[in-house]
Amino acid sequence: MLAARPRIFRALAGAAPSTLRPFSSKSNDAQGTNPKSTLKERIVSVDRSGLKQPHLHSLLKDNAHVKTVAKKAKENELTRLLHALIAMRGPITVAEFMRHALSHQQHGYYMKRDVFGTQGDFTTAPEISQMFGELIGIWCIATWQQMGSPSHIKIVEMGPGRGSLMEDFVRTAKQFPAFYAALEIHMVEISPALRQIQQTKLGAVQTNDDDASWRLSSTGPSIAWHEDLAQVPEGPTLFIAQELFDALPVHQFEYTDKGWVERLVDIDESPVSDDHFCFVLSPGPTPATRVYIGKEKIVTPDAQLMKNMPQNASPQDILANLNAAAVIAEKLEKEEKEEAPAPVLSANVQVGDRIEICPLGIALIQDMAKRIGAHSGAALVVDYGRDHPSEVSLRGIQNHQFVSVLREPGDVDLSIDVDFSTLKRYATEGGDVRAYGPVGQGQFLTEMGIEHRMAALFQNSSEETQEAIYKAYERLVDPNQMGSIFKAMALVSGKVTGEPVGFGQQKRSKRQPPPLQRIPLTMLLPSTPDSLFIAGGIILAATAYMFSFANTTEPPQPTPYAVADASNPKPGHGATYTVTGATISPPACTDMLAYLQRSVARTPSNDFLGYRPKDANGQVGPYAWITYDQVYRRIQSLAAAMLRLDMLAPTPDGGERILGIFMKNRPEWLIAQYAAMYAGGFAVALYDTLGDAATPYILNQTQLSTIVCTIAELPKVIHAKASCPFLKHIVLCDVETKPEMMDNVAGLTLWTMADLETIVQDHPVEATTPQPDDIYCLIYTSGTTGEPKGVPIRHTNIVHAIETAKDRMGLHNPVYQSDAVHFSYLPLAHSIEHLSATSMVSVGARIAFYQGDTAKILDDLVLVRPTFFGVVPRLLNKIYDKVVYGTQAAGGFKAWLFQYALDTKLVNLKLGIKHHALFDALIFSNIQKKVGLDRCFTVITGSAPLADDVMDFFRVLFDCSIVEGYGLSEMTGIAVMNLPSETTAGNVGPPLHSVETKLVSVPDMGYDIEDVAHGEGDQRVAVRGRGEVCFRGPQVISGYYKNPEATAAAIDTDGWLHTGDIGVWLPDGRLKIVDRVKNIFKLSQGEYVAPERIENILGTSTYVDQCFVYGDSLHSVLVAVVVPAEAPTTALAARMNVPGTFHEVCQHPKIVAALLDECTAVSKSSKLFGFETIKAIKLEADVFSVENNLMTPTFKLKRHECKKKFADAIDALYEQCGDLVAGCNLEVV
Repeated sequence: MLAARPRIFRALAGAAPSTLRPFSSKSNDAQGTNPKSTLKERIVSVDRSGLKQPHLHSLLKDNAHVKTVAKKAKENELTRLLHALIAMRGPITVAEFMRHALSHQQHGYYMKRDVFGTQGDFTTAPEISQMFGELIGIWCIATWQQMGSPSHIKIVEMGPGRGSLMEDFVRTAKQFPAFYAALEIHMVEISPALRQIQQTKLGAVQTNDDDASWRLSSTGPSIAWHEDLAQVPEGPTLFIAQELFDALPVHQFEYTDKGWVERLVDIDESPVSDDHFCFVLSPGPTPATRVYIGKEKIVTPDAQLMKNMPQNASPQDILANLNAAAVIAEKLEKEEKEEAPAPVLSANVQVGDRIEICPLGIALIQDMAKRIGAHSGAALVVDYGRDHPSEVSLRGIQNHQFVSVLREPGDVDLSIDVDFSTLKRYATEGGDVRAYGPVGQGQFLTEMGIEHRMAALFQNSSEETQEAIYKAYERLVDPNQMGSIFKAMALVSGKVTGEPVGFGQQKRSKRQPPPLQRIPLTMLLPSTPDSLFIAGGIILAATAYMFSFANTTEPPQPTPYAVADASNPKPGHGATYTVTGATISPPACTDMLAYLQRSVARTPSNDFLGYRPKDANGQVGPYAWITYDQVYRRIQSLAAAMLRLDMLAPTPDGGERILGIFMKNRPEWLIAQYAAMYAGGFAVALYDTLGDAATPYILNQTQLSTIVCTIAELPKVIHAKASCPFLKHIVLCDVETKPEMMDNVAGLTLWTMADLETIVQDHPVEATTPQPDDIYCLIYTSGTTGEPKGVPIRHTNIVHAIETAKDRMGLHNPVYQSDAVHFSYLPLAHSIEHLSATSMVSVGARIAFYQGDTAKILDDLVLVRPTFFGVVPRLLNKIYDKVVYGTQAAGGFKAWLFQYALDTKLVNLKLGIKHHALFDALIFSNIQKKVGLDRCFTVITGSAPLADDVMDFFRVLFDCSIVEGYGLSEMTGIAVMNLPSETTAGNVGPPLHSVETKLVSVPDMGYDIEDVAHGEGDQRVAVRGRGEVCFRGPQVISGYYKNPEATAAAIDTDGWLHTGDIGVWLPDGRLKIVDRVKNIFKLSQGEYVAPERIENILGTSTYVDQCFVYGDSLHSVLVAVVVPAEAPTTALAARMNVPGTFHEVCQHPKIVAALLDECTAVSKSSKLFGFETIKAIKLEADVFSVENNLMTPTFKLKRHECKKKFADAIDALYEQCGDLVAGCNLEVV
């Protein structure tokens, strides 16, 4: 009778010392290639696959005997017992013979001794190298994360051998505390001897008298031992079955002239035979024959199954049609009858053909699939075999040699080739489980990173150990050894998202890797340090094979984004560029109020504006949301109240209705702006950090009479009133009742927004429809020098900017319209934030505002989890420094794994691949969650250049589109932007559809539109012209507000806006910004210097957070004020034995000298000229910020303010470096 439930009949794995494991000296893994050689002459691999010589697996025919060794097989105790059994019952099935031979309680092969390793009969992958078990651990961790990181996860290893795989698994799991804390380990092992070995190896501590009460340590995860899978509790589970299915008992059948009959094992009494047993054919149908091979004439429980089975059915036909075999087997044991689908046959068979059927393997895989399908989880099966049915493959191995399968039962290992196709079919028939693979073990381990793990193990290892490591690597992945015949297959619950790692999901190159050849150790460990990239404990050797073929695709071909206009440009003006195939539909709306009204009509109940309200104690809570309909009603009420109270009276000289808004980003900002728009006016944005002089200037130029602000800005507004006669009303938006002491102060009427919204709540006025050329918002430039200039962004400007930006970024896709979320923290007084916010309004999406504290942006981000996020380079640089330096400082396995993952994805990025199933699930998704960007599909950055390596880093880290854009307020925020699919760095992409772009020669700086190259040495690149970047088009403003002089200086008579930036056209039409026309000065020897370019280069150093470069025509050298990056500088001070706080460290001469050397080294590596190299620096511990007036709200350096603040320090630096101007100190006017 067939057993109703399978038991585990073998166990395996190997030993793993705490360091590198010893490696077997045997290297002749493959059998000989001469088919005529005898078994005696063939020394097999320490693995048991038999590799590619199946003709050796079973050389015995019925009553025919092949001499496999020189002497007669000994008659052991199990031989005598089986003889007695057969003498009493008659011949037994091959399955029964295997069960006794492998798992007899006293004499079974696996029950009485340690059979693994060179001292035993064979060696398995976990014994060959610790890398195998470590990578299995990584696979399980990645799959656990794909499951949603449940707080409890069962790890079930089926047949764990010595426990070597689990030892390496546990060591890896400890590197991931959350996973390690969730572990509940179960070892399914029938051998008492092996259970004891496993418990010793794993250092398990028994907490009770039963095998289910152990822990890996007194405080570690629980670990339990079981004889049967049925004893393992159900729940979310990850199964590991490494070389398990190859040792499960099989029934064998042979085709004769009478049809299919079962092969049995009988006593061999021949005096010339080497064995005590022989194969015979059953004279009649056996129970297994009835189940699997029955005839029509035999009325059995499986008659319906076999009624269409012809007598000449091939082995492949029978094996391919076992859909109901396991079920029938159980029914047969219970003496029940059940119909089954008829098999479909197609091939013929010849006399002498044989097949193997493993019912226990089918039942076991179904049990595993049922568990993971019901409770979530996965199974990883690694074994040798094929993805199709095969003929008889049963083999015997003893002392690392093939022997007869009937020789000395209990002292010979018996195994078969696994039929993965049958396992997959039965595992997935219920529909709750997906199957992946099988793939070759070599491919699986390569995709899991074995090459880089090998390189890491080379460090601090002797040459002998390195040789052993490499041999182990070869044996595991070489197709001629274990890399091909051994295969990996995964079963994954339908409840698990994504695909399992390691099974070829990554796009692959059309180029095929060359056959694996012996890579000399000298290539892996070159003698010259320059040939290695060393970071985080991993050595990445520059060898083509090691890094060229895993997870790759063909490099993307450059896209010709732009072409030269066929028209002949004016002399001295560079070629005009337009986007190839630029076809954009007319905007659906012509003004921003219409966009809002459309979204309100479409999705009135959708959340619109989010904020974090404060409780009575001033503590912020979770996000609260206002719907589109609620916001629109508030807009109507506020507009009606301001019109009734004459708070939006037309200005005296322009007749415009203007509302001032003076506060940080919050819902009331947009409510007030749209209320002014609704009433036929527009808002003017005041920066909350504008200087005292700038605020009265703006108020008087606009002649506005009402300002909406928060109570924090109230003192500044009251102070400005003395010089601003037009200002009459203040509306406070963050208090419910106005402070009593503020009534009629300084001739101002104080209101609260809450009061205004209730005055005419039931009597709204009709909206005044804006015209395309009406002003949408008046934004003032940052004012780095002189008075700020008003930039009137008109409705036609913002509408064209929205539509072209949405077209470039893909926001027209419906998937983004209902659930997109934008996180708003860049000032709404800045054009790029207006563009981001209005894009959300136009599609009915959500805008979540930060709580107003830049130090707590990360707290807000984690709650919002935006899908669209605009960011300035400074914030990205700080995240970059923190992540990279933090992982390097951590060291150990985590640092190695992070660096390996980063390097792998950076290589793939150059080939156009952003996603990596393993590393995104295992590493980068955790970082994304910690910064709240785990569901972000687009990050846009601008306002300043972002270093190439930082750009690549974040494309890898966030696994989303990192889009770099370029523009000014004068062109409505952005006019040039990369595609979301972009994987290159160092450029800002092609122009948007709604602008024309050209370059204009700047002879004084050596830039010409006819230039064909840019840069020097290895930095030299081909270009299609260099010059000042100019734009015109519907999103470019027509002039500054009430400032004809500034308009004439920036916009020429043909309507071209001159940006003051130097750009180059790359050959494919991308624009690269390389310099500035403005903010340049001449040194005393006549050399021109662009300080921003030097600051950007110095900012690439790990030790430099910010810097301000200074020079003038009175001095011959440059000096700088540098804000060091705190973490690396503090670590540097510790290494140099410099004590003190960060402020104290910044004053220490050793640290100043070290950072000056660093600046010099960075300048040299970037090939700056000698006159562009800093000669003296001052270290400033306090960052340049908006709050200390050294940066604009758009995070641009206020050079004039820096010059004033550091005037004395600059004089001291020039004195220090001996470059003085007699009788002339630095004066700032």
